[in-house]
Amino acid sequence: MKHIARFFKAQVWILVFVWLVSNANSQVVDIDAQIAERKLRRPPQISPPDASFTIRFVNNQKQFRQGEVIRLEMRFASSSPETYRLDGATYDRSGRLNLDNFHIEPTTGFTDPMRDHLSFIGGGLRGTPDLEEKPYVIVYDLNEWFRFDQPGTYRLYLTSPRVSRKDQRFSLAGGDITMTSNIVEFEIVKPEAGWAEKELQKILKNLNGKADRRTACRALRFLGTKETVPELVRRYDAEDQECAFEFYAGLVSSPHKDLVIETMAGRLVAPDQAVSSQWLNLLVSLGSPPWLAPDSYNEEQAKAYWQRYLEIRSRLETKYAEKLAKAVALKVGKARAISLNTLLGLRWDKTKLPDVSTFFSELPLQDQRRLLDSDWKQISSASLLPTLRRTYLPHDAGKTEDDYERKELSALALQRIYELAPEEGRRLILAELKRPSPRVGLSALTLLPDETLPELDQVFWGNFERGEQREVHSALIERYGSSGLYSRVSALLADQAGKMACFEQNHLLAYCLRIDGAGGEALIRQALNTRERTHCYPGVLNQVAELHFSPEVEKLALEVLNDSNLEIVISAVNVLGKYGSSEAEAPLWKKFEQYSQTWGKLGGELDSAALENESLQSQSQLEQALQSALGQAAGWLTSPKELVRLKQLCVTRQKQEDVDRWLQKWSDKIVLRFMPYDNEWGRAEVGHYRLSSLEALKQKLAQFPKGTVFHWQTANNGYFEEAKEELFQTVQTFLVERSLQLVR
Repeated sequence: MKHIARFFKAQVWILVFVWLVSNANSQVVDIDAQIAERKLRRPPQISPPDASFTIRFVNNQKQFRQGEVIRLEMRFASSSPETYRLDGATYDRSGRLNLDNFHIEPTTGFTDPMRDHLSFIGGGLRGTPDLEEKPYVIVYDLNEWFRFDQPGTYRLYLTSPRVSRKDQRFSLAGGDITMTSNIVEFEIVKPEAGWAEKELQKILKNLNGKADRRTACRALRFLGTKETVPELVRRYDAEDQECAFEFYAGLVSSPHKDLVIETMAGRLVAPDQAVSSQWLNLLVSLGSPPWLAPDSYNEEQAKAYWQRYLEIRSRLETKYAEKLAKAVALKVGKARAISLNTLLGLRWDKTKLPDVSTFFSELPLQDQRRLLDSDWKQISSASLLPTLRRTYLPHDAGKTEDDYERKELSALALQRIYELAPEEGRRLILAELKRPSPRVGLSALTLLPDETLPELDQVFWGNFERGEQREVHSALIERYGSSGLYSRVSALLADQAGKMACFEQNHLLAYCLRIDGAGGEALIRQALNTRERTHCYPGVLNQVAELHFSPEVEKLALEVLNDSNLEIVISAVNVLGKYGSSEAEAPLWKKFEQYSQTWGKLGGELDSAALENESLQSQSQLEQALQSALGQAAGWLTSPKELVRLKQLCVTRQKQEDVDRWLQKWSDKIVLRFMPYDNEWGRAEVGHYRLSSLEALKQKLAQFPKGTVFHWQTANNGYFEEAKEELFQTVQTFLVERSLQLVR
C-alpha cells in the first residue's frame, strides 16, 4: 500500500538519527568484541581499599540447565560510611540498563539474545543509596545478556561504574569509579529428558494463576524451547502490563526465529488472535534486518542501509496488513476490534472497513481514548453519536487507574458529542456544571464559548463552599463566573490569600484580576508576600498569567525581579519571557547583566554543581530562565546580533552552547518551516523560534523588519498537504499586508 510506504520513507532520517545517537552514547555491551581472543584475567585495579564489589549466584548454585533462570547477585559495600553513593538501577534490557560490563570466558557457546532488538530509551527511576558495611544487593537474571547455546564451563567477572564518591555529581552514565568484581565459575548442562516439558507446565500453571506472574513470564521467556513459541505468541498482548515486555523479549530472542515468524504469520488470521499494532510491528521486525545499522560510521552507507531497511519493513507490513484485512471479518469479539483498530492506525481505506461504531466498545480503554483524542479527525462521523452517548454515560470515578481512564474517556465522549450535536452537548455540559461532583474533567466542562454564565454564579459558589471538588469549582468560577461573585471571592481571598490550597487560590486570583484589575493586583501582591503558611507564592505569577495575563501581572513581575527569594525571581522572569510586552525586554537584559557580573567567573562551578547543592541549583535555574526569556520571548524579536550578546552573558558552557545552536538556525535565508500534526495545528519554526499556534506564528512574524523574505519549507512530504497549502496562503496574505514576503 502506498500510504504505508510513504510513512516509512518519512521516518528514514529519524531512524538514522537514532542510530547516530545510539552509536555515540549507548553503553550496550558488544560481548564478542569485548572478550574475543583474550584470556580472562581480572584487572589489577579492583576497587578502592574501603569499598568492595563481589558477585555470586543465588543460593551459591554453580550448575544450570540450558533454559534455566540464572540469578546473579551483585553486592556492593564500604567500610567508610557516608563516603560512596551507588546507582541502584535495576531496569531490564528494554533499553534502560546499560551500566555493567560482562567479561566471560570462553568466548564462544553463547549469544546476546537481545542484540538486534534493543531500544534506546534511557533514564528510568532508580535509588541512590549510600554504601555501608552491610552489602547492598542487586540481582540480575544473567539470561538477559546471555543465551547459552553450548554446554560447558564458563568463568565470569563484571566491571561496574555504579559507585561514585558522594562529593561528586551523580550521573546516569555512571559514577567516577569503575569497580571490578571477583571471578565466578559455573557450568551449563543439557537438561535431562522431560525437564523442559515439566518446567513449561509449571510455568503455564503459574501464569494462569494470580500470584507472582512476573516470575513465571520471565521463566517462559528464558526457557527457549520450540514448545514455548506458540504460548508466547498467543499470550503476547500489549495490554498485559506485567508480562508484555517479557513475552516480546522471549519472541525476539528465541533461538527458533523461523518458527516464531511462521507461528505469528499463521496466528495472524486466527479468529481469536487480537492483532494489535505492537503485535503486527513485532512480526514485521522479526522479518526485517537488524536495526542497529553498519558498525562503521559512513553517512552514505548509513543512508543506504536505512533506505533498504525501511523498504523491507514497508513490504512486510503491506503484506501482513493485506492478509489481516482479508481475515478480519472472520475474527470475533475483542480480537476483531483490536485488529480493525490496527488497520485504522495504518490509515487503511475506511470504505473497506466496518464503521468504528460497530467495534468501538470492545476496544481497550486506552485505544478508545486514542480514537476520540489524537485519531478523532480520522473517524469523526455523526454515525458515532449513539456510541458516544453510551461512552459518555457518566461514571462515578473511584481511585483505580481504570476509574480514571473511564472518567477521561467520558470527558472526551462529551467533547465529541458537543462537536457533532452542539445543542445536545451544551445541555449535557450545563447539567455537569451544576453537579457538586462533576463526573467529567475540566477539559469538557470548559468547552462552552460563553464568557460568563451569570445564571450559574450561585451554583458555582454553593458547590465551592460545600467543599467537594473545590479545585474544579474554583476553576469554573475563574472560567465562567460573572462580576456578581466578585465581592464574595475577593473577601475570601483578602482573608485567605497565602493560606489556602495553591490551585484554588490562583484560579480565584485570576478570576478577580479578570473582573477588577486593580483589586486583583492587590490580592496577588498579598499572596506573593504571604510566605509563612504555604509554599504557593513561587507559582502565583506563573499560574495566574497562564489563566489571565494583564498589564497588572506584568507590573508585578517587573517589581519582583530583584526579590530576595530566587523562586519568585525565576517565576517573574518566566512570566515576562512567555507573556510580557516589549516593555519587559530592557529590565530583563539589565537583570541578566547583573547576574553575569556576579557569576561570570564561577560558571564552571555552576556547570558542575552537585545535585544536592540547592543554592547552586537555583542560580543555574535563574540563568536558564533569563536565557530562555530573552532568547525566545513571545513579545519581541531576538535577532542574531542580540543572540551574540546573550551568549556573552551566559556563564555556563551548556547555556552558551544552547545559544550557539540557536544562532545556527539563522542564515542568509530565513526559513519558515511548518509541520502539521494529526489532531492539532502543528509546529512552525522560524529562525530559532518554535511556535505551536497560528496566532503565535503571526505574532512572531510581525516582529520582523519590513522587507524580510521568508523561505517556505514543510516536513512529512505527502502528508497533510491541504493543511500546508492553507497555511501558506494564510501566512502569505498576512505578510504582504505588512510589507514582508513568503516564497517557496
